[in-house]
Amino acid sequence: MGEPARRTWLVNQAETYPTERSKGLISSPAPMSGSDYWRSMDRVRPGDIILHVGLITDNPPPRTRCIRAVGIALDSRVVTNDRPSRGGAEKYDRFRLIPVKYHELEAPISIGDIDLETRLAEPTAFNVTAKTPDSRHLGQVKRGYLWTVSEDFVSSVLGLVGASLAADIELDRRAQAALVEVGEDERTDLELADIDSVIVPSPTPGAGEPRAASTRTARAPSSGASRADQDAANRRLGRRGELFVVQYERHRLAALGREDLAEQVHHASVVESDDLGYDVRSWDLDDRGNRTQIFIEVKTTNGDASTAFFISANELRVAEEVGSAWRIYRVHNFRSEPRLWIQRGSPAERFRTEPASFRVSPRYASMPDR
Repeated sequence: MGEPARRTWLVNQAETYPTERSKGLISSPAPMSGSDYWRSMDRVRPGDIILHVGLITDNPPPRTRCIRAVGIALDSRVVTNDRPSRGGAEKYDRFRLIPVKYHELEAPISIGDIDLETRLAEPTAFNVTAKTPDSRHLGQVKRGYLWTVSEDFVSSVLGLVGASLAADIELDRRAQAALVEVGEDERTDLELADIDSVIVPSPTPGAGEPRAASTRTARAPSSGASRADQDAANRRLGRRGELFVVQYERHRLAALGREDLAEQVHHASVVESDDLGYDVRSWDLDDRGNRTQIFIEVKTTNGDASTAFFISANELRVAEEVGSAWRIYRVHNFRSEPRLWIQRGSPAERFRTEPASFRVSPRYASMPDR
């Protein structure tokens, strides 16, 4: 049986919650390669939901174990020799780190406030037997770090956090889960220092005939491959290009000192709909730092900068409606050395457009028999 498309987790961070929250990660030491924690960290995927359990320290005690945040895994595990600031870190040589987007709860949820039967239905993460007849051990989080829990359990927790936050969490989950769709070995990582080299000038009108769009859009199918295989390859390439642009926009805004706007870069074609007339919503800044929302349509090819591309009637309509706020990000040379050029406004203003297909419908309500 294959791996589930999404897992849901509970991480018992206890005293380490504030430090790991500030760093935007969860971390597990590796005292031995076969440890349960090590294996669990290896199974986390982008888009997985993580319930973060930390301690609320009252003055005076006792300390209360609470769900303090709901997180979305942003990547798979990273092996590092760096030692996070956590108790006992000096005992270990290696850690596995997973970057996480934390949605911190305004009102932490005490473990005791979650229905006992709901907790007892999760034997992987909670103690389901009592040490003594009156033991408080029953239904408490097990000792350890990272445990799987069911989607039903997560749904019960999300039902306590409010509809607005639950909706935000689901949008983030769907956006990050798109990384799984393209495969970890096929993503293109973009270092912050590479931003300036990514952008190239757009082709000059009249500088020559464009290359055909159909021959260089995606990897050519092998002999005997079906049209469906080619369509799937094109969709896969398109999604990879979109993720590249999302990453670029986040780095670009962060480099301008606007981490707040970087967090708002929105992969709309994934989390909303694929027929909006654009793929990504981001922000542009003028010389005074004033922000303007922009709508980015991503076109990706393994060919060069002059390779032609297709654009839909809906995309052209939206481009006309929003004017210069609509952008084409033409990602090219994707397989070897990704670069992109940017065009503001409708492509009809600068580039040649040609009809490539037509919609056909009957002229009459009913067609005559022949």
